[in-house]
Amino acid sequence: IADDAVTSAKLDTNISIAGTLASTGVLTANAGVVVDTMTLDGSTLTSTDDFIVDAASDINLDAAGGQVRLKNNGTINVTFNVDNTPEVLLTGGNAFIGTTTSDADLTIFGSDGGSNINALVFDMSDAGAATFNAGGTFGGDIALSTSSYPKITLNDETGVDRQYSIGTSNETFIIRNETGTTDVLAITNDNKVGIGTTSPTEVVHITGSDAKLFVEGDISGSSTSTGSFG
Repeated sequence: IADDAVTSAKLDTNISIAGTLASTGVLTANAGVVVDTMTLDGSTLTSTDDFIVDAASDINLDAAGGQVRLKNNGTINVTFNVDNTPEVLLTGGNAFIGTTTSDADLTIFGSDGGSNINALVFDMSDAGAATFNAGGTFGGDIALSTSSYPKITLNDETGVDRQYSIGTSNETFIIRNETGTTDVLAITNDNKVGIGTTSPTEVVHITGSDAKLFVEGDISGSSTSTGSFG
């Protein structure tokens, strides 16, 4: 039979082809297509083994519905909202976002007026120390937990970083000097202030070889005085 003599064919049984099946037109399979461990049926592609998508170039997911979902055995755990206000929603329990490469920093960045900025950087070579590019606002308490006195670095008016230590001892709030070795100010839980001592016995207790108190202004509420005491 000449090639152009067959315009259609219908088989009511199975057909096995040892060679390659080539079609220049549309291949229609209303009951699905099975290729090794994968089955394509309607809009569903399933696999009985690992499913690998390997592209020599980019992979694009285009969801006109606005969502791309990742499931675990039928349960949605990750949802990507890909509309004009993109979001990543994690469901199912405690969530983790991180890097497994040793000492690789984790950075959150964005665009400020068209300029890319690193808004927050976690230094993984320094136990995850966080650096905020432009400060931060906290809506609740701040907890500092360490076995030693945690340090606070302040940039003074000359542009020099000054580092001070703060901590507590027996319900006393303590500020240490830059070297972190000397207690310079203590405030007790019963509203006593110690300068040069962490155990003030008076409302204001000053100790030291050159301890002096200078007062300028109203001392008793009815008089004004300027002078040094000590």
